[in-house]
This record gives sequence, structure tokens and C-alpha cells, in this order.
Amino acid sequence: MGVGIHLNNVGVDFIVHKGAVKAARDASETDSDDAVGARFQKVGRRYVASALNGITMKIRPGDQVGLAGHNGSGKSTLLRVLSGSLEPTRGSVTVTGRIATMMSTTFGFNMQQTGRENILRRGLMMRMTHKEIKAKTVEIVEFAELGAYIDLPMSTYSAGMRTRLGFAITTAVDADIVIMDEWIGAGDARFAERAQERLTQTINRSQILILATHNESLMRRTCNKTVILDKGEVLAAGDVDIIGEYSNYLRQRTAAPAQ
Repeated sequence: MGVGIHLNNVGVDFIVHKGAVKAARDASETDSDDAVGARFQKVGRRYVASALNGITMKIRPGDQVGLAGHNGSGKSTLLRVLSGSLEPTRGSVTVTGRIATMMSTTFGFNMQQTGRENILRRGLMMRMTHKEIKAKTVEIVEFAELGAYIDLPMSTYSAGMRTRLGFAITTAVDADIVIMDEWIGAGDARFAERAQERLTQTINRSQILILATHNESLMRRTCNKTVILDKGEVLAAGDVDIIGEYSNYLRQRTAAPAQ
């Protein structure tokens, strides 16, 4: 089977307590941006928040998909489902191909282990073989610019050093599918420029990109398709130009007088 993603009627539900439901509903009544996106329902004595509901889509090689939607619309939850870090409550997900997940460059690090040990740890988490990790270790260390620190425990690293190492590992994998929550920057201005070039190379090597972002210009530059989420459901899907229609819709809704 070739590289691809198939979601069939996917839903993700979370059990929440009654006080959280009331707070969320109160926020929705006072927030003009409708920032609280989950749908709530009572199931027996429990309240359930549906973060995703009825998501069905096929993503094929060559697709560079931008996920749009206001805060709480389900973008990050969907990315977690696609990356395999969150099992859906309902429906099925089939993902074929090696994934590079760039939602958190420092995910999975053990602070008591050395940077070198964490290269192996993260590489295995990303389904690289020991041989692949060994072949890329020198390049990862050089790009992260950690010098002798690579053999010290990561608890001795600054936040920037951890980010650089995580970024270097994540972008070293030859991924079929790249999943990103916003465009990742790392380190100071000089390193950030190198990081952007390396990130672009990683994306160009991949067959599928899924990028969640609020930045319309970035989406237009990077993506050829757009999926717009609202309250955990697909509001619209099509080529990247539909993001302009969605932006107009949001402006009109914000400008509309209160009823």
C-alpha cells in the first residue's frame, strides 16, 4: 500500500466534569470569537465533550493540507490523531508511511539521559532503525551546535539547547508525512534562518504535509489544499483559496450586531 491517510467517521470524546461544562458555556456566551469549540452532551450521569465528530477524509501523496479554524475547533486534536498519539473514540484511522511530527520538538526527551542517548531514544520513537540513527547522529550533533554538551545529561541544557537538539532530530528523519502545529522556529535569529531552510528541505522530501496554522499567508505559500474545522467538524474543504472565504465569513460574523 502506498503512502496515504484515510479517516472514516472519526470522533474523539473527552469526559468532563459539570463545572467545566458550565464554565465553557459561559465563555461561549461572552466570547465574540466563539473560542470554546467543543460540543457538550450528557451521557447518563457524565458530560462528554466531542472534540472531533464525524471526520472523514482521504489525503494522498502530493497533498499539502492546511488546517484552519478558530481556537478550540479541533485542529490540534486532529493532528494528535493523525500522528498516532491519540486514539479516536469512534471511527477508524489508517496512516501509511513514516511520520515526522513537529508539534513539540522536545517531546519524549529524558532529562537524565545525555543528548546522544536522547538522539537514539527519539529516533526509535520516530521509527528509525538503529542503523539510520547511527548514520545521522554526527549530522544531528553538528546542526544542533551542542559541542561537548552532547554527552552531558539534558538536565544541564538550556531550553534553547533542548529545542535545537529536538529540531535537529525531528528534521533528520526521511519522512513520508510531515505533521506540524504552526511553523516551528528554533533558537536565535542566525539559527532560525538555518532551521527554516532545513525545515523546508524536510517538507520537500516528504509526500504529504499537514499544517495547522492561523496564518493565512503562510497557508497560501505552503499548502495546496485547506480543511476548515468548526466545533470539531469539517466546515469546508477544498483548494487553498477557500481560506479567503473563511476569513471573510469570520469578519462578517464578528461585525454582525448582537441579537
